[in-house]
Amino acid sequence: MPLELTQSRRRNLSIQEGFMRERLEDGTINQFNKLSGVHLVKITFRKVESKEDGRYIGDVIQFHLIDATDYFVLETWLNSSYARGFFQVMASFEVGHESRWATLQYTRNEKKKAYLNIYQYGEQLPWSYTRDNMQDCPPLDVSTGPGGKTIYNSDLQDAFFLTKLEAVIAELESTPNPFPNHPLFESRSGTAPTESQTVNTAPPAYSEPEEDDLPF
Repeated sequence: MPLELTQSRRRNLSIQEGFMRERLEDGTINQFNKLSGVHLVKITFRKVESKEDGRYIGDVIQFHLIDATDYFVLETWLNSSYARGFFQVMASFEVGHESRWATLQYTRNEKKKAYLNIYQYGEQLPWSYTRDNMQDCPPLDVSTGPGGKTIYNSDLQDAFFLTKLEAVIAELESTPNPFPNHPLFESRSGTAPTESQTVNTAPPAYSEPEEDDLPF
């Protein structure tokens, strides 16, 4: 049975190995794979740099989710399968309506398969792009690296999805707060918690799987 968050407080969550994980102050890790009855109210990004030399590592996307009492900041690498799970359903995602977010990872043929599934109105939202129907989405750049290993470059797809994402962000910014008296997320006429208040400044406590599953 899926593990689900039950305690009430603001949470900073990173997705790894199929779970939403939270590092507590005492160093212990809480993990679960489902958030139910939440509203997406904001999307932000942050760059991750090496603590040792300041080298740029990558970008993280942050999904700000609230229910009647809690505030969650769910983050993952921008080029991860989990992020693409949201990009795949943007066209059918209804801003302003509650949703359920579920993460999953399993191994098949020695490859890790990672997913973020989103549900609204009791139904899993359908993917807009598939291997057989890419529509206007550009293909992955595929090359061969050392030892014959296949290398996937998703830069063109990332840029494509980010362009689509701009419309979602604009709609979020103009949508009223579903919980005007929320204790942690103030109304649109006020000021929501700042990024420093809601987001860990350290890099995510994980790295991308070596065999990150690609949706196309």
